[in-house]
Amino acid sequence: MGGLLSPRVGSSILLDVVAPFWDIQVAGDRIWLNGTTIDEVEVAHKATLQLVLDETNREYGEYLSEQNLKQEGELAEPKSSQVQVREAARKIKFD
Repeated sequence: MGGLLSPRVGSSILLDVVAPFWDIQVAGDRIWLNGTTIDEVEVAHKATLQLVLDETNREYGEYLSEQNLKQEGELAEPKSSQVQVREAARKIKFD
């Protein structure tokens, strides 16, 4: 039975970097190293997995930040358009 790890975030990076060396599966927040014992994971693979997970989590955090900025920009855009319309409407006089 494979060793079971519980990373903070599953990742395609993990598959790209580590999978060629192991029979690996990512399911939700679990990484299965098939054909590896939990002792082997602890002794030989833990440091590598930690590096990969740290990098994955860093990149995922950057992705989320970019998505938030994009969403904030999209929300701010209609507000500025609304302000422009109000200002233009105030200039129209019906005498």
